[in-house]
Amino acid sequence: MKIKSTAKDTYRSLYLEVCICLLLTTAIFIVYWQVHSHEFLNFDDTTYVSSNPIVSLGLTLKGFLWALGFSNRTYWHPVTWLSHMLDVELFGLNSGMHHIMNICLHTLNSLLLFVFLRSVTGSSWKSAFVAALFALHPINVDSVAWLAERKNLLSSFFWMLSLIIYIYYIKRPGILCYSGLLTVYSLGLLSKPTIMTLPFVFLLLDYWPLHRFEFVQKPYHQQNVKRMGIRYQYQGSALYLLILEKVPLFILSLGSFFISSLSVKHGGMSISLEMVPLGLRIENAIVSYPFYLVKMLWPHHLTFFYPFPNYVPIWQVIGSLGIIFIISLFALKYFIRAPYLITGWLWYLGTMVPMLGLMQGGLWPAIAERWAYLPFIGMYIILAWGIPDVFKGFRYKGVILPASAIIILLILMTVSWRQVGYWKNVYTLNKHALDVTEKNYVAHTNLAEVLIDRDDLEGATMHCTEALKINPSYADAYNQMGVALKKRGDLNESIKNYIKAIQIDPKYWEAYNNLGIAYIMQDQKNKGSLCLAKAIELNPENLTLYINMGNSLGSQGKAKEAIQIFTKAIEINPDLVEARYGIGTVLFSQGKINESMEQFRKVLMIDPNNLNARRNIAGLLALQNKLELTGAELKKQMENDPRNENLYVKLGEMYKNGGDLVKAEENFKQVISINHKNIIALNRLSEIYSIWEEYDKAVDVIKRMIEIRPDISNLYYNISCIYAKQNKINESLSWMQKAVSKGFHNWDLFKKDPDLASIRNTAFINELIKNH
Repeated sequence: MKIKSTAKDTYRSLYLEVCICLLLTTAIFIVYWQVHSHEFLNFDDTTYVSSNPIVSLGLTLKGFLWALGFSNRTYWHPVTWLSHMLDVELFGLNSGMHHIMNICLHTLNSLLLFVFLRSVTGSSWKSAFVAALFALHPINVDSVAWLAERKNLLSSFFWMLSLIIYIYYIKRPGILCYSGLLTVYSLGLLSKPTIMTLPFVFLLLDYWPLHRFEFVQKPYHQQNVKRMGIRYQYQGSALYLLILEKVPLFILSLGSFFISSLSVKHGGMSISLEMVPLGLRIENAIVSYPFYLVKMLWPHHLTFFYPFPNYVPIWQVIGSLGIIFIISLFALKYFIRAPYLITGWLWYLGTMVPMLGLMQGGLWPAIAERWAYLPFIGMYIILAWGIPDVFKGFRYKGVILPASAIIILLILMTVSWRQVGYWKNVYTLNKHALDVTEKNYVAHTNLAEVLIDRDDLEGATMHCTEALKINPSYADAYNQMGVALKKRGDLNESIKNYIKAIQIDPKYWEAYNNLGIAYIMQDQKNKGSLCLAKAIELNPENLTLYINMGNSLGSQGKAKEAIQIFTKAIEINPDLVEARYGIGTVLFSQGKINESMEQFRKVLMIDPNNLNARRNIAGLLALQNKLELTGAELKKQMENDPRNENLYVKLGEMYKNGGDLVKAEENFKQVISINHKNIIALNRLSEIYSIWEEYDKAVDVIKRMIEIRPDISNLYYNISCIYAKQNKINESLSWMQKAVSKGFHNWDLFKKDPDLASIRNTAFINELIKNH
């Protein structure tokens, strides 16, 4: 009978736990399911997924190696990168499915938290209440609804697994179980290093609820006093052994801290103490502790970004210290009678330390609700075990507490559901941020970007102006102002704003890109190319930069450099249509029709619906057919008169004008083999070699022409231009002097010829222009 009763109890307990897990899962999906229609946000989602050229390729060997490196401007979290790549591999760039994966991770975290607490405390309902608060509290909406916070969910998943493995290790100590713990914890650190406080939490759990060590009250006779005294006595495992047991975990934490610090500095994200003094950081850290507690008890006016203060009033610092001291004193007073108090409170204080901003990187806020994702578990434990203790002798406790818990959870679900809705898109998120915060320059700038896309340029400039009033050193606001002004046609003012953004943040690749495009639009192509080259240097994975640079070089006639840039982009992403199209265009400008057509055909293999590639192929085929028909007629005449150089010149001219420079070169060479002094053929060859950027060949051909006709000043001028295009200043000036001495006097060409850009400001050219 006893065995049957035990089996029945086990079955009931298992049934209850399954029901709790199902209820938790259902509640989470009710609150968060709406994210399946949410968009990628311009606030980090693009960096992590939608506009990341490596991640957007899915799982690749190159992506795996990139994730392990320090090449991105975030702290080191390779497992998070691989998680995003896996999503792309499975779902492409379907934002809804990426968001659903976040829901699944949050659900797993909630269920694992329940399983852990239930196994170490034996209390199903209290554990369920903690898990429900964790699952449904609005403070955690940021972590779930914001795709870029995958790192928080993923690291927390490994945190929860580590807790459960730790239980098994305590029950069955051994190297295998401990190795599993180290592995899982390492994966957590590789997802987000802020979980480095887990070994400290293990020590807290050793006290309660694991009771691996504890303090007990022992009565004793006081000397010379007729009453009994109370003495605290330590019992259980030696504390130094418990600490020694966790040394490998602490070593992993320190290693993660060190690597993360290096990656933040390498990525240029570190905020110096000159910008934000240590004193201000400490003051903000102190006041943030009670501020988070207010957010937990009254989750009102929640948003994604709270601007870091310029100063913190001293009364707030003193008041916050007082609150922390009183709560700590209270937890210490009852550390034996209510051990969950000291465990929960120190859990909250300790796990929040990495997020307090004593070391800062990137755009650091005053507080962030997502940072309370794990720390608040300690406070939830205090509530779940403390409230029943307070009402211990209350007659109707069994009815009022469950009813109150249900009401509280329903309210939290409602508030969370509403909060999730604000994350639908960039506009709704930032509009809400402006409604609930003051001086939020980040929200103003993000809204400006949305309004620029909607062509509301007046609204965009208004928001940028407001952002710069609040924070005159915010580079993003200057950049967005530049974009808005460029779209309005005011390139000069646009350029000033881009330059200002770069002065504030010298590693701002996007501002360099925008500045480069603005210079190109002003026909300052050399300046534009330099800016684009700098942008690529700062962000070598961004494919858009390569396309912009390639198009800029192509427009300057620098075909070889343009093709090299496009080729680099293809090495990053072989399916990049814009790069192959760019190569095709450049090859056509060089008269390489067959090679050009091959690139356009590759475009169609990747994107069969690309109309521009189809039109270009059709045009090239028509041109080829026309050339072949005309060429056939001339070739018939050549059969009767194979040494007629004029026929070869005509055929060469026809191919050159038709864009087939390869066949043109063949025919002009044939002319020269018949008559090596044919000036027309030599001149056309030099032009072809210049187009192909085979400058040495072009110069050799022109020199041969000079031997035949040394009196033609244009020949010397052409050599000068070729050297100028290669930035060979001395050689160019030398040949220009020869051209002038031979009678070259086209002074307007001196002023306008783009080939002479590198020597136009030299003393010799300035003197020529001045005198003529």
